[in-house]
Amino acid sequence: MSAYHAQLVRHDQGLYVRDLGSRSGTWVNGQCLFGPHALHDGDRIVVGQLEFLFRSSALPKVTLDAERKSLAGPRLEVRSGGTLGLGFALGPNPIVLGSSPDCGICLTDPSVNPRHAELRRSGTTLTLTDLGSFNGTFARGARLAPGQALSLSEGDWLRFGAVDVLYSSSARADALASLRPSARVHVTSGSDAGKQASVGEQLTIGSDPRSGLVLSSALPQQLELRAHGGKFWVRDLGSGRAFRAGSPIGPEFSEVQHGDLLLLNGTVMLRFEEGT
Repeated sequence: MSAYHAQLVRHDQGLYVRDLGSRSGTWVNGQCLFGPHALHDGDRIVVGQLEFLFRSSALPKVTLDAERKSLAGPRLEVRSGGTLGLGFALGPNPIVLGSSPDCGICLTDPSVNPRHAELRRSGTTLTLTDLGSFNGTFARGARLAPGQALSLSEGDWLRFGAVDVLYSSSARADALASLRPSARVHVTSGSDAGKQASVGEQLTIGSDPRSGLVLSSALPQQLELRAHGGKFWVRDLGSGRAFRAGSPIGPEFSEVQHGDLLLLNGTVMLRFEEGT
């Protein structure tokens, strides 16, 4: 457990639990928290290696529709680094993100500048602007130029320095979606730079139009990614020209992890990211 791991808060007639940026996260019913969670009878809370059962006759279980509604609203969810588990609601006013304590969104990571980026809302549109950060602000697999503003879309995966953040603006359609593994790959170099595709249960990569991710400079069927047992796996489909972290990817499945870079044919670089 972290020194300051989680917090219980009373508000009106409810009781809420939230993570305080712990190293291993706070989990309720198998789901990692990225914001305050309203507790109900029977909830199981995990912090570190301890599991707690919450009981309350005054706070009975709620319907799935009510759970979905509670997740609505624009927000950022920290998915890596020392502040894993923190969630930030985005209001109508501009917000500066950085490592300085006076920032509206504070990410205490050495790779994050004191004033790293700014988020600004105009109606229903949210724009992200890099403030000249040293380690960069990334969105959709590409680094933003200093002062460049980008309109965010639902599910955008962002990176500030070495910290990965998910942007979401609507309620989850499936209350159990976050319990199932999901991932995607971004093409970061080559003629197809900027393309991306979700992995889901399985994804093939190649130049064949039937591939899940079609790359003009790849072989017809070159790479396969697959979800199994809560993890993701990758294999070469016979090209002998696919690498991960400088090592060849073989014909047998091997585990691939968040942030891994995959190189195809010496020219195409892909970044693998878990969580969509």
